[in-house]
Amino acid sequence: MLSLIFVLFLAFVAGLSLGINRSILGKLGSESNPIQASVLNHLSGTIFLAVFLGLFFDFHFIHEFDKVPFHSYWGGAIGAVFIIITSFVIPRIGVLKTSIFFIGGQIVCGSFIDILMEKISNIPQAVLGIVFIVLGLCFKLLFSKFSSTKVA
Repeated sequence: MLSLIFVLFLAFVAGLSLGINRSILGKLGSESNPIQASVLNHLSGTIFLAVFLGLFFDFHFIHEFDKVPFHSYWGGAIGAVFIIITSFVIPRIGVLKTSIFFIGGQIVCGSFIDILMEKISNIPQAVLGIVFIVLGLCFKLLFSKFSSTKVA
């Protein structure tokens, strides 16, 4: 069993890699367009995963794709939309501001999902937390030097 510290370390490394990926996507999106950046991102990711899986795993899981509920495949489409949005937004407001708003959106969405799945016992407290997150994002948007950032 993996220790909690190791799992948290992996989550931190994933966050670092996401920041690097966003920076690369922003540059790629500004040099081409968001759709091309998304296609290139997914194509290179597919090639990497195929090589990685070929080197370290056998491919017996391929026969189990038909057992996965169809709605589970929407994750790929949502990921593609996320990459397109990332490639469009980062060149305009930067990686840090994009990350702040993405993380805010993830926390709000995750909280609502946990509420719907009854994983949160104190719903008023969770809703209050969501309100504070949204207010914090609005505060950042309204009172930062957001106007000095190029928006095209």
